[in-house]
Amino acid sequence: MSPNTTTQENADDALGGIRFLRERGFTKIGIIGHSEGGLIADKVAANSDLINFIIEIGGPVVSGDEILVFQNEILLKDGGLPDEYIKMYSDAMRGMLESQKENENVIFDETKYEIFSTENSLNPVIAPLAKNLKDNFSSLTPWLKYFINYNPAIDIDKITVPILMLYGEKDLQVPPSINVPILEKKFPRIDIKVYPELNHLMQHCLTGKITEYAEIEETFAPDVLKDMKEFIFSLE
Repeated sequence: MSPNTTTQENADDALGGIRFLRERGFTKIGIIGHSEGGLIADKVAANSDLINFIIEIGGPVVSGDEILVFQNEILLKDGGLPDEYIKMYSDAMRGMLESQKENENVIFDETKYEIFSTENSLNPVIAPLAKNLKDNFSSLTPWLKYFINYNPAIDIDKITVPILMLYGEKDLQVPPSINVPILEKKFPRIDIKVYPELNHLMQHCLTGKITEYAEIEETFAPDVLKDMKEFIFSLE
């Protein structure tokens, strides 16, 4: 994936493919999207009438900046950092992302954040964290800038076709703990299922960590495939 290609551009490409199929006589077309693919499915289904259903696997419902902060907190916690350091990092990261969101007249002032203090610049643990923030979030790629500004719930609200949302309980990239409650509250018509012991890739796992993915022999949990099949055939 190019860092210069946004989710919107990927959605435009997907819609082009769907139009191609429609022009050749296919009348029942759905989208199955994993992770960002779920966002692409949302955008296509919300802005066209060419889709009959969508299935999202580990699809975000909250905005990208919330997802990014959560992911970084998990990584730092996994690295054994104290809670106070993680909070310090997260507070600054939120401020940096907020300052680069559209329609937000926010100027990032690093002097307001403890992680950038003169004292912490000499701390052998905190100083690299501060450098990481500046290296990764001072200037955003087009993809990342779009991602932090996009709120998928707005498009989900426009979708009228059947939706199935699937999550792994141990997903640490798009955790059900921050996405499913929003779905249940705002979109009760959507079918939702959370699978115990599955990670972001829908593999049975021990921890859900990214480093564990390649160590797992299973490609995709069969029970998830079964539920997807049953959902699709129930629409006929």
